[in-house]
Amino acid sequence: EVMKEIAYKCETMTSPTEATLFRSAEYFKNTLVIDEVKLWGKDGNQEVARLIKSRYKRGLKVSRINMGKDKKGEDQVEYFDVFSPLLISTTESIPDIIESRCIRFTM
Repeated sequence: EVMKEIAYKCETMTSPTEATLFRSAEYFKNTLVIDEVKLWGKDGNQEVARLIKSRYKRGLKVSRINMGKDKKGEDQVEYFDVFSPLLISTTESIPDIIESRCIRFTM
């Protein structure tokens, strides 16, 4: 709750989907707080975890097909910028690759 007051355009979510993460980063450029989410291990959301690994660097994009978007009705490829500040609140241990891209606060 403290971060909601001090972070830029802060939005709190629980159990976000992959699409929610990359679309909010592209459209709103907001700080996202993910609260108590299971991302790693056999029960984790691997797609969301993979996207989180990419949010740390400017210029990285996710591509998706948008069916029937253009005037000819042809499928188009859309690119979404995934860079955006992210806070993860979890009781799980964080994988080394994620932790190397983080500032960690232990409470």
